[in-house]
Amino acid sequence: MKLRALILTAALATPALCPAAVSVIGLNFAGRNSHTVAPGEAAGAPEFRQENWNNLTGDFGGAGGTGGIVEQTGAGIGITVFYDAPNAWSTEGLGAGADRELMAGYLDSNNGANGGTNLGSFGNQPYVAVTGLPASYAEMGYKIVVYSDGGGNANRGGLIWAETFGGDVTNHTGTTISDVLEIRDNATFSGTYTEATSGSTSGNYLVLGPIYGETSFVIRTQELNFRIPINAIQIVTPEPSRAALLLIGVAALALRRRR
Repeated sequence: MKLRALILTAALATPALCPAAVSVIGLNFAGRNSHTVAPGEAAGAPEFRQENWNNLTGDFGGAGGTGGIVEQTGAGIGITVFYDAPNAWSTEGLGAGADRELMAGYLDSNNGANGGTNLGSFGNQPYVAVTGLPASYAEMGYKIVVYSDGGGNANRGGLIWAETFGGDVTNHTGTTISDVLEIRDNATFSGTYTEATSGSTSGNYLVLGPIYGETSFVIRTQELNFRIPINAIQIVTPEPSRAALLLIGVAALALRRRR
């Protein structure tokens, strides 16, 4: 009985052992000169590297949002993406390669102050909202990776966080569902990803979550100095815990030997 209880505990410790062990949706904001990542190219921070990035152009995703989004396998995922910014911009001269393309284009802000409930106001931008995530995402929990690099200017930086999203960009009244993290982009992207955390704000990407129980969210930004860009985001479901899987394997082996 103790052994069976151990196996059950290990199984519960593993995040639902989802149908696909991990699912990643990547959204690349291509900027003013269409810095795109080709379907067969891998890009992103080492822990979250993926192919089949969705390349989104311009500074506005349309009143009805943007569909046709795929996950890292190339399969359609059925979500809708809303985004808006005062302008789409790019850091030129980063060189060749998928990672440099990913970090070249971005949604830019305009040195305005946040205020009100209208996400269409420049002061509340850039933002990126996602609706229609599969229920399995909400059940397992997911992380949101936000890449932010606007060149080597020390004035690039601010706060980034996630809120609930009801689908109305003109009267948004969401509540915060993640940590509010500060990020400071102090160097032009050189091919190396550096995570900004609560303990170290200098970096070019950050990770929010995991977030549970939500099939929609919006990424909000607030300038602390001059600009707070969004180059790309990823939505990542968890891998089964290695420790939990090892525990299940050991328990199963012990049960077999006892027989």
